[in-house]
Amino acid sequence: MVPSILRSAIALSAVSLASAVSPGFPYGSEKVRGVNLGGWLVLEPGLRLRCLTTLLGRTRLFLQ
Repeated sequence: MVPSILRSAIALSAVSLASAVSPGFPYGSEKVRGVNLGGWLVLEPGLRLRCLTTLLGRTRLFLQ
């Protein structure tokens, strides 16, 4: 019961903060520049994850 109340309170506060923020960037007149990280953050299913297992300190890493 308590986790659901806490989750609801966090969600409501996030919605109220998001609606109160006004955008300060002139999207209509200024160019938006960014970097595409597309393939860099995706781990392939057949890839061996030895580097991640050593970082996490586990011998097995179960991925769904």
